Amino acid sequence: MDGFGRILVVVYTWRGDSIRIISDGKRHGQRFDNMKAKYDFGKARRGAVVPPSGKKVRITIRLDRDVLDWFRTKVENQGGGNYQTMINDALRAFIGHQDHSLEEMLRRVVREEVKKAS
Repeated sequence: MDGFGRILVVVYTWRGDSIRIISDGKRHGQRFDNMKAKYDFGKARRGAVVPPSGKKVRITIRLDRDVLDWFRTKVENQGGGNYQTMINDALRAFIGHQDHSLEEMLRRVVREEVKKAS
C-alpha cells in the first residue's frame, strides 16, 4: 500500500533477464514520472489481490489440447466467459448423471428393449 492506504498493483513482464514494467498511465491520462527503472520484488507475493471464494480450489490438471481448445472455442463463440467455469459445469453435469442408480438404468434399458420387441 502507498502512504494514502491505496493498494498498488505493478504489472510486469520478463524481457530476457530483466523485468519490464507495464504501465497503462497514458491510457488514463496519468504520467508516471516517478517510476523507478528497477523494482525489488524480493518481498512480493504472487496471487490475486482479492482472495478467491472458499468454494473454489486451485489445482493443477493436465488436459488434452483438443479438449481444452474445444472449451476455449465454445466460450469464444458464446461471446466471452470463462472456459474453466464451463469445464466445471460439464464435470458437475457428468456427476449429476452418475447419481442415477444402476437399478434405475437397468430398468430403463429393459423397458426400451421390451418396447422394441413388441
